[in-house]
Amino acid sequence: MRLEVRCENRPGMAREILDLLSAVPINVLSGEFASERFIYLHTPDMTLKQLKQLLPKIRAIRGVDDVHPIALMPGEKRQVELQTLLDSLPDPVLLLDLTGRVLAGNQPSAALLQIDQSRLAGYPLVSRVTNSALAQEINRLEDSGQRLELVILNQRLLGELRPIKVPVGSLGFTLTGAVLTLRRPMDMSVTSGLQGQGFEPFFHQQPAMSQLVLQARKMARLDDTLLLEGETGTGKELLARACHQGGARRDGPFVVLDCASLSDERLDSEVFGRADPGEDVVAHGLLDRAAGGTLYLDRIDEASGLLQRRLLRFLQHGYFHRVGGHQEVFVDVRVIAASQQSLLMLSKGDAFRQDLYHRLQVLQLFLPPLRERREELLALAGYLLDRLCHRLALPAVTLSADLQAQLLTYTWPGNVRELENQLLSALMRLDEESVLYPHHLRLPGLEQQVDSAAEAQDSAMLPWFELADSAQGGGYDAAVAAFERALLSRLYPLYPSSRKLARYLGVSHSLVARKLRQFALGRNTPVNNGLASK
Repeated sequence: MRLEVRCENRPGMAREILDLLSAVPINVLSGEFASERFIYLHTPDMTLKQLKQLLPKIRAIRGVDDVHPIALMPGEKRQVELQTLLDSLPDPVLLLDLTGRVLAGNQPSAALLQIDQSRLAGYPLVSRVTNSALAQEINRLEDSGQRLELVILNQRLLGELRPIKVPVGSLGFTLTGAVLTLRRPMDMSVTSGLQGQGFEPFFHQQPAMSQLVLQARKMARLDDTLLLEGETGTGKELLARACHQGGARRDGPFVVLDCASLSDERLDSEVFGRADPGEDVVAHGLLDRAAGGTLYLDRIDEASGLLQRRLLRFLQHGYFHRVGGHQEVFVDVRVIAASQQSLLMLSKGDAFRQDLYHRLQVLQLFLPPLRERREELLALAGYLLDRLCHRLALPAVTLSADLQAQLLTYTWPGNVRELENQLLSALMRLDEESVLYPHHLRLPGLEQQVDSAAEAQDSAMLPWFELADSAQGGGYDAAVAAFERALLSRLYPLYPSSRKLARYLGVSHSLVARKLRQFALGRNTPVNNGLASK
């Protein structure tokens, strides 16, 4: 039972009400005061009989205008409203305290953390983050918030932290926690954001890519089986979706079967479905769900022998049996398969069925790796960067000359997906800059190059007495200024923002910003192994 008491504000009012309840006795689990006119009491053990006896006694207290039962306490009502708002959001959203523990969260966040939503409150998220000191990140939040990469339960996620501040009288505001919004990289990637745009996302400045897209457009209009081959990250699924959308089945479903992740135990029921002896469908399989559309067989080169045998029978006859059923079932689907390896070579080595290979490669396309597209790599990087900035609502960002050189020398084993993910991660490391530099990326070997450059800068610092001599007799203040200018001119190209440079030097951001203005140093400051000025 919950009670709302409307009364005047006078000393002893709450005590008199509580004395009445304790005399029964009735336990008060919690209480709230709203403005100066309302007292709310939560009495879970109060019976209806007790309520009828107490209402007249409470109303008889001097200054009480009315008392009646209510459904929720004001705090509970606010909690329900907050939870309703959180649950309406599609992305995982968590409210965290200063220690990184969860105060509240929505259903997508519970699903991401693989726990029941009722267990979210108090969940120690900080101990599940393996790549970042989350509590420290929360406690040093500024008004603008922060973007960061987080690894939670072995999942790489993109997070956005926004501070929760409460007013403290004349002292201003105090930080009490943060709102964390999480997204998987693929949720914010160019490819997933452009899945509804057909062939438009395919960047094809090279003649070879232009020819590939032209062939794919023609094959999209056919209904024959299509085999896509190419290394990981070259865009096979994106091309499959484009072919689906460019054909007559565009209004039908696009169903993905990951052949590598499907065990033989789950194969029949998940792909072909289940039926009872009376042939009533108990559970539809992927083939049922793909009816009238496209079935995309991802990583077909890693399919088990049993799956290869089942798929061959289906492709040969167009029929299948559900688990537990005896009737032949026909579904109208187009099959598009994707392989990271040459199925022809695998079939010659008995690692893949030759008869299945010939069923799959009625139509065939090969997506070239990024290392064979050097001529358009920088243009492609700029295209992806523009798309990412648009999706993240960021101002335009460009690539520095040093970074462009790094991109051209890297081999890109992950191809376009790796390039896109690297650019996305680099954007997460930007502060207020509009240029990406080599240290923003985490390419293998790149960190070592940046560290070596920093060591070279440190070793090039002139001794104090040389800096003092360079001050040309200006005394102590001039020597200090010369040293500061030389230091900042050497470090700024490596840490090209006042905030990053301040963190590196262990000083305040405002101090570094003031010194940069004083010495007219900025983003175009060259790396200088001598004095910045003499």
